[in-house]
Amino acid sequence: MDVHNNDVGIEIGKNNSSATLAQLVTIIKDQIALGKLIIIINDTLKKSDGASITKSEIRRYNTSYAIAKSIVKNGNPNSKY
Repeated sequence: MDVHNNDVGIEIGKNNSSATLAQLVTIIKDQIALGKLIIIINDTLKKSDGASITKSEIRRYNTSYAIAKSIVKNGNPNSKY
């Protein structure tokens, strides 16, 4: 989820480098409403508009999966617990 959403944010920044803060807020809100970001609802990944999402719609899915698998296997090295 984080890798996907970060990619969306980077793309927004690159494509709107001269936008004001207010314009960026509007662009981001529009992307959320259009379901372009990923959220978690009841332990399930969903599009930010609440619709279901498939693996093929997740940006850099393989990278995200590898990170998650490593954390589950080895624990989060940044966690205090």
